Parts: sequence; C-alpha cells; structure tokens
Amino acid sequence: MISFIIPTLREESVLEKTLIWLTAYTGEKEIIISDGRSDDKTLEIARIYTDKIIVYEGTERQTIGMGRNLGASIASGEYLVFLDADVTIFDPNVFFAEALKILQTTPNGVALTAPMRVVPEMETWADRIIFGALGYFFMFLNNIICTG
Repeated sequence: MISFIIPTLREESVLEKTLIWLTAYTGEKEIIISDGRSDDKTLEIARIYTDKIIVYEGTERQTIGMGRNLGASIASGEYLVFLDADVTIFDPNVFFAEALKILQTTPNGVALTAPMRVVPEMETWADRIIFGALGYFFMFLNNIICTG
C-alpha cells in the first residue's frame, strides 16, 4: 500500500485538483492530509477525498518538514509518497506502477525522485531551464554518484 502524505496550510485554491487526480490511482492507497491549522476551506476539501487528516497542535508555525513527519506518523502504507498540495501526476497508475516496480526490484532502494515540470500553461522559459537542469542534476546524483 502507498500512503500519500500532503502537508497543507491554506491550500484551498490548489488542493482539490491534486486530490482528484490522486483518487484516480487505482492501487491500494491511503491519502493523508497533515494540516498546519488552515483557516480557509482546505480541511473541508480534504474531508471529501482523504482517508486521514491530522491537524498540527503546536504553538509555532508548522514547517513542511514537520507536516510530512506528522503525516508519516499515522501512515499505514509500506511506501510513503510525500507530495505538495499543488502537484499533478498526469497518469498516476502508470507512474506509480513503474515506481513500485523499481522499488520492489532494487534490493537496497529506499527512495525515488522524478522529473519536475511546471504545468504547461503556466510554464515560462526560465522554468524549463531550471527544472530541466535540476532533473539532469538529480539523475546524475542518483544514477552516477549513487547518492540522493
């Protein structure tokens, strides 16, 4: 099972789109929202699509890392996938089938990275250059140097 963990804070404008494509994944999954005390409709949207919601109770502002860790603490899946609230994977069944195949056939594999792109209708030439360079950099680190 995959546990999808999404830290949120006032994400009402982007969260529903992310959750809709994520619910299209037909494999065994749970969707976890780790919220930093949103004061908009984030939690209302999350309740429609998710399996678990945990709301941060601390006094200082929750960081993204804290949100991910809090979500991971209630996850049941064998694999944890950390996503931001504005992420889209265009064919989640194909993408995660391939990711699971890699993880299950790599004896010491513990993590994967994937190329990133800005949504095409919002992408600038600078985005193409920056995210293209980052993709090659991560590919080099992961596959040549063997470090994440």
